[in-house]
Amino acid sequence: MVERTQFSGDIDEKINSKDFLRTAESQLLTMGVAEAKFAKKVTLFFKAGSRVDTWYEELNQEVKDGDWDKFSSEFLKEFPSTQIAKPTEFEHRKELLACRITVEELGTRDEDTQEWTHHRFARKLFNLAKAAKIAGSSSDIIAVHENLPRMIRGKVKEDAKDWEEFTESIRKLEVRWIKDRKEEEKGSGRWRQSWPQRSQTPANRTGSNEDVFNATGGGRSNFAAPVYPRRQIPSLNETQKTTLRANVDMYKQKPNTSEGIEEWKRDLVNFFTTWGSRNPQFNERMVYPYTPGTLKPGSGECFKCGRAWHGKGGECPPGSGSIPVNEGHWRAFVQRELGYPKAAQVNVVGEEDNEWMLLGFEQGNGEGSTA
Repeated sequence: MVERTQFSGDIDEKINSKDFLRTAESQLLTMGVAEAKFAKKVTLFFKAGSRVDTWYEELNQEVKDGDWDKFSSEFLKEFPSTQIAKPTEFEHRKELLACRITVEELGTRDEDTQEWTHHRFARKLFNLAKAAKIAGSSSDIIAVHENLPRMIRGKVKEDAKDWEEFTESIRKLEVRWIKDRKEEEKGSGRWRQSWPQRSQTPANRTGSNEDVFNATGGGRSNFAAPVYPRRQIPSLNETQKTTLRANVDMYKQKPNTSEGIEEWKRDLVNFFTTWGSRNPQFNERMVYPYTPGTLKPGSGECFKCGRAWHGKGGECPPGSGSIPVNEGHWRAFVQRELGYPKAAQVNVVGEEDNEWMLLGFEQGNGEGSTA
């Protein structure tokens, strides 16, 4: 038995009028109704007493007796089709730059299609490049290549002349090789790095933000993540800053729930797999998975607890806990490069205090004053 579509035409109607006409036509054909009678029998799909039902009763008899095309034309005048906004080339390009495949996904099949995940990933990249109108060039290939898991990066052509060549080098990765590499990484300990054991009600921790920059273990709390060594980090140019801002905006912070914290831990594993657990160079492509329940980076936050800035020497709120030292350094990097919104200055004692927040970061990396 064919389940009939019901159209009301009311203000809260969720069915697109064009989709309705196509579905109604298909169902009328399935029911064996002659095409000449479509304009009369279409009322089978109207909700009784609805706006479309009333409209049809008042409709010119000539249209009711006419062909389906004429009826459809009058119908769409009264019930225009919903206009679906099409993504722009820029939006497709932004989505392309945000595409990721994790080590965990590599060497597995898609649950629905049984396609190898790296084949699906390559196809998605190529389709997005086509939609962004850059498939015939090498635009953005290096940026996407840098975001590939480290274990496959060396096997994929970063100097490909176009997106077809680049994605083909991903698709050609042998499944057996991928699985062997995953086993090697797992056996060597690079597969899983230690991650924070953070509870939803972290232990109270107080102290100055200066600990984040001047003490190797300051602000670590119960975190076991590796600490980035201090070294010079060059300032970004305007193009790089735009990329950094876009990447920070793209990251979806995990909720401060037990499930969200588990997702956050997985993000940290993927981060360490991509960037390494030792000596990663801060850059515009790097987004450190920031702690659930904290403020977005670059919002004038405290680099020790991730909450609103408390002023120089101020204490973190009771029960706020501490974020990883690495995260604090990355947040300082983001704030140094992107600044902070004017609204965030209400949390800062003075402009000189805001400069002090970044001083330790810049000194620790060979930049800024040494006084």
